[in-house]
Amino acid sequence: MKCPEKQALQEQCTAAWEAYAAEAARVGLAVNLNGGIPLPTPSGLSAKASNLPETWGDAYTAAMRLRGQHMAASRELSRHLTRHRC
Repeated sequence: MKCPEKQALQEQCTAAWEAYAAEAARVGLAVNLNGGIPLPTPSGLSAKASNLPETWGDAYTAAMRLRGQHMAASRELSRHLTRHRC
């Protein structure tokens, strides 16, 4: 049996992850697929950071905001799965 709410939550979670991963890549952060906090990559960071229109701190904050949105979407999906067992 398919659960439309589960499907919608999975899509939200995936979209939030993809937005976060794209922003992290844009600003030169390595994304840890195990959910860890991304860290600046060892090479190419200064070149990428110097090409950003905003400051490094603003770019990092934007990426972390998207990470938070992904974590919230993931929590909602987990809550749904726990409640409905679908």
